[in-house]
Amino acid sequence: SANGNSLFGSHCGDAITTGARNTALGFGALNSEVTGTRSTAVGYNALAVQNLSAESHNTSVGYNSSGALVDGDHNTIMGYGAFDDCDDGGNNVAIGSGTLSANCGDNNTAVGTSALAVNTGANQTAFGYQAGMRLTTGINSTFIGSLCGDHTVDGDGCTAVGRSALSGNCGDFNTAMGFDSNSLGTGVRNTAVGAFAMGEVANSGGTNTVMGYAAGYNLTSGSNNLLLGNDAGRSSTPGGAITTGSNTITLGDNS
Repeated sequence: SANGNSLFGSHCGDAITTGARNTALGFGALNSEVTGTRSTAVGYNALAVQNLSAESHNTSVGYNSSGALVDGDHNTIMGYGAFDDCDDGGNNVAIGSGTLSANCGDNNTAVGTSALAVNTGANQTAFGYQAGMRLTTGINSTFIGSLCGDHTVDGDGCTAVGRSALSGNCGDFNTAMGFDSNSLGTGVRNTAVGAFAMGEVANSGGTNTVMGYAAGYNLTSGSNNLLLGNDAGRSSTPGGAITTGSNTITLGDNS
């Protein structure tokens, strides 16, 4: 067109008057835009209700992707139903089916099927299948790994790296690095580094620092512990298994 728009499909870009440099492909794509510019919508009802009066810089690819977005900008969306309930979020990246599907805030990045699927917060990062899938109102968290943080609902400021790390409904400011590290923890301000560190046991303790393979594996409610080394705090360590104990320092095991 004269305004540099490329529109292909039934009811595609139907409302555009002075909007320019937009690209839309698919039934109903970019169907409500009037004067906005620089949007790309590919797929059935992609960016269907967007109506901006300025540059949007939105890119949305996939069936119903960004289907509810009205006035958010600088979003990059790709996947079936990705970003489909967000109406005004900005600076978000969602790649994968069902990613960032709730009415989220700004500055979120979700990559992987259902990553951050119900997130309404801001400044969240999730990479991996169902990473951060149930996170709703939490903010400032990072989850990297399949099923990482997948049962956390409202924890703030958490960092988890590794499959199923922080998979329980954890509290605020937890850090877990390693396969299944602190995977069932619900406490706050814990640091667990190593595969199975603060492992696969329900744990409500807080402010523990644990480093090493399966270190702190038996903790259930103990707090303020420092456990360093392979199997530290398990049955073979000095003093036996630490489960509910607090304010304990243990180095390594007895082997």
